[in-house]
Amino acid sequence: QPLQTICVHELVVVIEKIIEKDLDGIYTLAENDPVSYIGFYKTLCEIKKIKAIFVPVPYSLMNFLIRLLGFLGFMKGISNENLLGLKNMKKVETINDQEKIGVTLSDYKSTLSRLALKS
Repeated sequence: QPLQTICVHELVVVIEKIIEKDLDGIYTLAENDPVSYIGFYKTLCEIKKIKAIFVPVPYSLMNFLIRLLGFLGFMKGISNENLLGLKNMKKVETINDQEKIGVTLSDYKSTLSRLALKS
């Protein structure tokens, strides 16, 4: 599944620019080039120097487990709809909206690296 991120600080800058330019409308804002979830979490673990093992779980097994654990009362706040949303995620083009607003958003690696330096 493609993941497109936006740094909260950059989101604030975007909002300021929209107000300054008196823009209206609907904008899609995130880094334009998506990363996979596993790529994101591997990078996060590398930056935080955390050893992690990633185990791929087939959709059908995860779907079954969520239903079973939900039925047993163990899964509060997570449903099959969450899983279906992840499965159906698609890349969204964001360059045009970034250009309209006058911003260039950082990619996830840059953002994670900056955040790691602050902690």
